[in-house]
Formats: sequence, C-alpha cells, structure tokens
Amino acid sequence: MPQAFAAFTGNYTLGDLEILHKEGNITEFMAHARDVRPSDRGRHWTQMVQDMAIQLVDKHLKKAEYPQEDFELIEDLSLWPSLKGDEFFQTKRAAFGERYLLSCIEAEKSAEKFSKTTSPCLKSLYNFWNNTPNIPASVDLGLRLGEMVRKNADDTANDAELWSFVSRATISSASEFFCQKEIVFEALEKKIQNILIKKTSDEFFSQELQSMANTDCWKKIIPSFEKELLSFNQDKATLAFRVLKAKGALTNEKKDLFMANYILNGPDNGDLFNEAWTELKNLGQNYKRREIVFEKIKRMDPLPGKVFTTQDPKRKQVLIDYILLNFPEFIDHYAKTCLSYVKGKGSFPKGNPTMECRELVKSSKNNRILNENIFQELSSYLK
Repeated sequence: MPQAFAAFTGNYTLGDLEILHKEGNITEFMAHARDVRPSDRGRHWTQMVQDMAIQLVDKHLKKAEYPQEDFELIEDLSLWPSLKGDEFFQTKRAAFGERYLLSCIEAEKSAEKFSKTTSPCLKSLYNFWNNTPNIPASVDLGLRLGEMVRKNADDTANDAELWSFVSRATISSASEFFCQKEIVFEALEKKIQNILIKKTSDEFFSQELQSMANTDCWKKIIPSFEKELLSFNQDKATLAFRVLKAKGALTNEKKDLFMANYILNGPDNGDLFNEAWTELKNLGQNYKRREIVFEKIKRMDPLPGKVFTTQDPKRKQVLIDYILLNFPEFIDHYAKTCLSYVKGKGSFPKGNPTMECRELVKSSKNNRILNENIFQELSSYLK
C-alpha cells in the first residue's frame, strides 16, 4: 500500500476531515480518512471520501500528467469499499489508468526497456483490469485495453488473457455494436480453439458457445465465421464449420462448399475427413449441387489444391482419384487455369492462382489424371 494512504493511528476526527474537505486538502484528507473508526463512517464520511477521490483524479487528468506514483495511489483508493462500488469514481479512475498505461508502455519503448514478456507496464495493465468492476463504462475500456495487449504482449499472453478483456462486451446490452470489432472475433476464436482442443461433445460445445455471447453478438459474429469457412488454414476453416453447425447457421450449400474445399486442401484423417469423403461422393452423384459448389470454388483465388502436395504418394493418388471421380470439373479447371497463367493469358492480379500445379503435373506422369494435350503443354512450360 502506498505510504501516503497507509492506515494512520492518529486521532483525526470526522470534524477534522470536514475541515480538510472544505479546504480541498486532498492529500491530508486521504492520508487520514481511515483514522475514523469504521463504526463512525456513515453516509457523510462516505460522500466526502468519494468527492475528494474524484477531485484527486480530476486534478491529474487536467494536468495530463500520469506519473507512476499517482497511478498507484489511485489504484489503492479504488479498492476502498466506499469507492469500489462508486461508478462515477471508477469511471474517472479508468480514464486516468488507461492514459497512464499508454504512457507507461511508450516510455518503456522509448527507453528501449520494453519486453513483451516481462514488461512491468503490461503487468500493471492486467492488474488494473482485474480490479476494474463490471460497470457499463468498463465494457469499452476492456476492448481498448485488449487492443493494447494484442499489440504489445507476446502471442502466449494474447491467447491466455485476451478473452478476459472482451468477455463483458459479448454479453452486454450493446453487444451488437461491440461485436463488430475485430478484437472480439479474434478473442472469441481463440477461446473456441481452446475448447475444441479438449474434443468435447457437440452438446457441450453448443452450451459453451451459448454462454460466451448473447444473441445480438452472435448475429454480428456469424458472418466472420462464414468467411473463415473457406480459409486456406484448415484449422480456422474447421473451427468455423463447427461453430456454424452448432449455431444452426450452416446451410446445405455452405456445408457442400466446405466439405469440397476441405478435401481439396489436403484433409487430415478423422471423423471430419470421413464426413467430407461421404459428402464428396454425394456431390458426385448430384450434378446440380456440384455445379453450385464448382461456381463458388472457381471464384477463389488462389484455387484450393494442397491435396496435390500430399506427402504420402499412395494417399495422394487415392485422394486425386476420388476427386477425379466425383468432382472432375475441378481438376480440369485447375489445370486450364494453370495453363493460362504460365502462358500469360488472362488477368491474375494476385499472382499464380494454382500454386500446386507443378505437383499435379508430376502426379499425372504415370496416371491419366489430366487431358493429354493439357498435360503435354503444361509439361513443356513446367520443366
């Protein structure tokens, strides 16, 4: 506890405090406010403490100076029972604390003493947030502090701490506004990743999602997961699939598209692979469904094709044969797109859209995967 606010054994009375309050002597008042016996600390005492504490914070805010000593004094005050539940004081305290923490981190960086893992300023930031009561003003504050953590802490700290700064926003009455922010989606995604690692049941997973955010928040978050559904990062795509499925937001068309993309990007063994294998077979037997998926995939840039780089030759051949059997349009389109690119025909603003083309051509040397003419042309360009 800061020396100035240590519990004194002197005999300052309520009358003495009234004089100090009237004089505006903040330092002496706070140093002796707790000299008054707890049994004598009535409403009048509480009101004076609250008023003087707010004056103290306001004085520093007006000066726009945020020294560490003042931060520590105000943090000590914020834990007093008479101030811990005072929303007005806590709002003022939050404004000062946020500015102090920003200046603290900047000062460490300027002095080349900043460390993402051992920064005293980051440690103070975590403690500051942990001591912040759950009041309306803290929701937006948490997101801003979370941004500071995201920008300045190492990835391990981000994973462990980010959710605590966001969780109030996802269940607040204004979640529809807050849940549009990128940091909310990132923190929610990381939180869900940790749950999926435990391989929980579908029922438990759905319950966990329900507790993380209210309905208004999910309405804003769902579109972000829909975009992730076709991510070239299989972990992100799979997470999005699980979330959309659990939230009842996975249409048949989106499911078909995800499953096809999952196979085309080199799937891992497991339940999801088995499900995708079956779904691709169903697509192979339903031209209309397959055509819808094909039109969507054709617009992807780059095209999915990590399956062509599968390390196990036998596994790769089995996968390619299965795609050729059930989704032949894709392999034909992939090869023709690759040929257009290497011949310099067409527009490719993002560069090569067929990154795995060379591997596909290699796989075609001993197997009839590609049209012979296309194979010969591609072979001449990709020597």
